[in-house]
Amino acid sequence: MRASLLPAVRVVSPKSPPGGDKRGKLYQLVYPSYLILVCIAVFVLYTKVLGQSRPSSRLLGEEHAATQSALSRRLQTNAAISSCSIHQEMQVCSHQAAGGELEMGTGSLQALQALWQAGVYCYDMDVVASKDGHLLVTHPNRIQEALAANQTFSNETDVQNLELQELRDRGLSAATFPEADELVDRYTDYAGDAIATGIGGLQLRDLSRTPLLFLELKGRAFNAAAVSYLSNTVNHIGFDRSVALFLVSDAQQEQLAAEGFEWKALSIRGYLDSRRTATGALVPEKPVIQQELVGRHELVGPSIKLPQKFFEELNDKTGGQPAYVWNVDDVKALKKAISVGAKGVISNQPLAMQAELNKLRAQCSKQASVA
Repeated sequence: MRASLLPAVRVVSPKSPPGGDKRGKLYQLVYPSYLILVCIAVFVLYTKVLGQSRPSSRLLGEEHAATQSALSRRLQTNAAISSCSIHQEMQVCSHQAAGGELEMGTGSLQALQALWQAGVYCYDMDVVASKDGHLLVTHPNRIQEALAANQTFSNETDVQNLELQELRDRGLSAATFPEADELVDRYTDYAGDAIATGIGGLQLRDLSRTPLLFLELKGRAFNAAAVSYLSNTVNHIGFDRSVALFLVSDAQQEQLAAEGFEWKALSIRGYLDSRRTATGALVPEKPVIQQELVGRHELVGPSIKLPQKFFEELNDKTGGQPAYVWNVDDVKALKKAISVGAKGVISNQPLAMQAELNKLRAQCSKQASVA
């Protein structure tokens, strides 16, 4: 038989406790009970210590609430910082050189000068054409209102049916209804000094003070010859990065391309919230954003009345292209412009909107100092 490979194990019997068999039996009875009591004591002590170190459910709830509150405050702070950033950079533009508080003729050279001196450096101007092709800085409705006030208005006295001299003879002065090249010259005089010296002691890193002029050619004024004339004027004086052509449809862009002309300066793609039909009825507009076409413009100019969803889509398709929204004439519209991340607002009440923005900026500065 093969020898076992395991080593021999010596079995040792436990020693009997001193005192003989009687004491040994007693030891065997008491010892297990003693062990049980020790285990119970250790368990009780451990439970007590653990209970003191572990927070109650009430404390856990309070701690969770405190954490959530801190997180909420942090999110609010981050949102406030983001909003404050928009406040600081947002620019206020005057629609048609209007400044209600100035009590000056909208669109006049005098109003332009007063607005500039008041700290408004951005303008959105409409341009119309007279019968003989002169470009006037005004809206068609303003011409009709002026002719009506001078009692020279009739259904036939539309600006496109009157030559420039006829308009002047009917009371539409050059100061109140300037020609486009004259307005561009005046604007570039102001802006040129600002760019050379900094505006109000500030360099143009202050985005809210960057000079900008938007030109929207209406009706028959939008043609290749007129656009070419303005483009050459702007490029000749070196302001191709401060003057933008305002286009309200892709068709206008296609028209220029079909006529073999390219606007050689900034351009802004506007989006309308409504449009007039051939019968004069005003109908809602649901603009379509064509990503390829809108990408050809440096700026976008949607109506503030368009829904939030439109602004989200516009932001997605343009990658956050600077947006100048119009017409922002009250605090509610201003807050919406801030919420959609607009770069600028075009307003018929530019001084009032600028004052509201300054209030928000002051609040942001106060919050920053407290933080």
